[in-house]
Amino acid sequence: MFPKDIPRRPRPLPRYLPVDQDRRLTDVLRRSQKPLAAHALLLAASPSDGPADRRAVDLELACVHEIPGQGAWLKVPLGKLQTERMVPLDDDDDAVALVDEIVGLRSPGLPLLHARHGRRVEFLLTHHGKCLTPHTLRRELQRAATEAGIDPVTPHQLRHSYATALVNAGVSLQALMVLLGHSSAEMSLR
Repeated sequence: MFPKDIPRRPRPLPRYLPVDQDRRLTDVLRRSQKPLAAHALLLAASPSDGPADRRAVDLELACVHEIPGQGAWLKVPLGKLQTERMVPLDDDDDAVALVDEIVGLRSPGLPLLHARHGRRVEFLLTHHGKCLTPHTLRRELQRAATEAGIDPVTPHQLRHSYATALVNAGVSLQALMVLLGHSSAEMSLR
């Protein structure tokens, strides 16, 4: 018998943030001294289902697409299921404004090599000619959570908070699956 033969114990999924904690965290992020990382986290926490930290750093400069008659859509890069998806942005959604603010905060520079496909890409989250890292986003999230008086928060909790808000608003399971990029109803129900 090998260690790989022993089944792993199930790990509980991160819990969503209650509304009051979510508001406190958002307020702290809006006042952050590291606005690029903070705005990326606000995008991840927005109703647009911005990507969690690993996908956020892969967002390209042209991630918002205006589709005639359909409004604005956010192109979310490949996730752990190796799927890209387009997420609709509400007309009154802050996500488009956040992306515009990030564009103003980022450091312009030469396109960088994309680790996934090797082509040069203009990334959205660049600072001094380099992409922000997931570690940078997590560190800023922890700093903001501490300042807001919240237990440690993970970027994935922002995603769970978004999904919980959708369920509470009465969104169907099929729509939830599409918005979250899930391939099975079981994933969404968890």
